[in-house]
Amino acid sequence: MLALLIGAALALYGWRVGDRAISLIGFAIFVLGLGFLRYAALTGESSLPHYGRTVLTGTIIDYPDQRESSVRVVIEPEGEHERVLVMAPVGTQLVYGDTVRVTGAIAVPKNFKTDTGRDFDYTGYLRRQGISREISFADIEVLEPASLSLKGALFAFRRAIEKQLHQTLSEPEGSLALGMLLGGKAGLGDELTKVFQRAGIIHIVVLSGYNIMLVAEGARLALARAPFFARMTGSGTFVVLFVLMAGAEPAALRAGAMALIALLARATGRPYTALRALTITAAAMTLWNPLILTHDPGFILSVLATLGIILLTDPISKKFSRIRWKFLREILATSTAAYAAVLPYLALQIGAVSTVALLVNPLVLPLVPLAMALGTATAVLAFVSPALALVTALPLILILRIMIAVARAFAALPLASLTVPAWSGYAPMFVYVGVGVWYWWYRKRKSPDTLARSGQIN
Repeated sequence: MLALLIGAALALYGWRVGDRAISLIGFAIFVLGLGFLRYAALTGESSLPHYGRTVLTGTIIDYPDQRESSVRVVIEPEGEHERVLVMAPVGTQLVYGDTVRVTGAIAVPKNFKTDTGRDFDYTGYLRRQGISREISFADIEVLEPASLSLKGALFAFRRAIEKQLHQTLSEPEGSLALGMLLGGKAGLGDELTKVFQRAGIIHIVVLSGYNIMLVAEGARLALARAPFFARMTGSGTFVVLFVLMAGAEPAALRAGAMALIALLARATGRPYTALRALTITAAAMTLWNPLILTHDPGFILSVLATLGIILLTDPISKKFSRIRWKFLREILATSTAAYAAVLPYLALQIGAVSTVALLVNPLVLPLVPLAMALGTATAVLAFVSPALALVTALPLILILRIMIAVARAFAALPLASLTVPAWSGYAPMFVYVGVGVWYWWYRKRKSPDTLARSGQIN
């Protein structure tokens, strides 16, 4: 309650004196206070058994996750509001919406230590998805097939895309193409996943603002000849359907929401301020599910990277002013800004830092839009004719192999990745407070006109 009062007071004071920074801080504190109230409601005691063999009947509520050693599905048992993570044998055929009977040993998820020696709060990570129990090596019987639904249709289309790409492309190129198109690194395998992590480009197989931006831009170009209203509406609808099809993870939801705000601003003729859109989106998502703020590293990294791009790209770009090619200068500035923003969190919370990321990203990122476009074309053409799909599949395979080769070359270098000793959990907060103070000082030195042109104020 104290946070609510302090936040409301600061927001009102900032509004009265015309200081947007104070209003923003007050608004953030107020939302945080509301989040604490919802946090208490979301972390109550579970009514499901803690352990032992059990039989549950429920509905599959998410896209089945195909792993190397298992198929993972999330079910919501009948009469319960909690969810259970179920691991079934490889090859088990399950779809979203199936009503199933699950037999197996139920258990409370346990936290574990990562390769960097950190304690990973696996329990909290699952809890932010509403999952409080897990069943390994389960026997699953489908009692009733899924009924027709929008989400089910989207997942069926996703399954068809995955099938076509896996049939057309060899591995690991097929899994990499799918990761860039629809998100997810599980199909890459442990070895290539570690290579991408050491090279600092694992983010290309996680749906982020960059991927969603490319999707939104692709939709806009596809509808370029349509009337303005139809173009904006169609682009927004396409973004929503794409995010749903990809699983609607918090990082993708954040990027999709910001894309919708940008489209709305363009449709209404109002200026789009990226920082304001990020603040509204992150605050709304944290208010709805405060657990993502403490138990979802992907969401936190997504917000930090976007914040870095918004606030740091302009000052960093000036350091690369001697580079003649604007395209290269922008990639270097954007990559550096994003990495600088996530570096403290990666170092102090995750415990692993890629020392070659700033070299690898400018080499790989320019290939991502082309790979996504060719991947989409390959999947579409494969529905028509597998032979016709080879027209786009061959150059796609070449591009993907170049990306993998670059990642392997840099990941193989000595000290390509450093492990940082564990620090206090509050260490990143102090680092980001320091960065915030620096940015406030930098902002004071700039004229309002320059800030307005950079999109940081309106």
